[in-house]
Amino acid sequence: MCFDAWTVLNFPPTLSEAFGDTHALFVLPTQESPELLEGYRRLASAWKARMPEAEIRRDQDLEALPQDRAVWVLGWNNRFRYEVERSLTSLPVQLTAKDLVLDSSRIGHQTESVVIASRAAMPPFHAIGFVATETAPALPGLSRKVPHYDRYSYLAFTGEETKNILKGEWPVISSPLSIRFGAARAASQPVHPPRKPLVSVEP
Repeated sequence: MCFDAWTVLNFPPTLSEAFGDTHALFVLPTQESPELLEGYRRLASAWKARMPEAEIRRDQDLEALPQDRAVWVLGWNNRFRYEVERSLTSLPVQLTAKDLVLDSSRIGHQTESVVIASRAAMPPFHAIGFVATETAPALPGLSRKVPHYDRYSYLAFTGEETKNILKGEWPVISSPLSIRFGAARAASQPVHPPRKPLVSVEP
């Protein structure tokens, strides 16, 4: 699923965009433990059932991410995690090898699982999905639950039971259709003197 510049400016990325591309590519993390790698493979296979033309490949077998379709980057140690980080630079979030920092929330990789939707930085702005956990037993729960949260931009779950602890949509940062209200906005507005009414009505 690709997007024009108008859509990118006016609508935040959501997981539904990545799920909606039937040609999506799932990128498995070669450097993860065998248990995590197998868990990601099963998750990708389950979601691929909804996308008959999707493909599953290991990160070590790719020189770069494709630009012609949506991509799911799986795992904290995926060699293409930097592409996810780059796609988030204009959003109020920080993704590192250790955690996700969103506003005042810090989601650590040791006990929590994160799911993020973004878009490629260059046209045609294909969707990028990111799923990462250090808890292999959480992956079956993520596989079942995440598709039901597809209208969101980011999710966080905790524990093997994958209890949802955070969900939301990215703000629209630079849309010409959005107006920010507040002191700074009010101060920038011109002040017009009051005008006399065009028609005077006597009581």
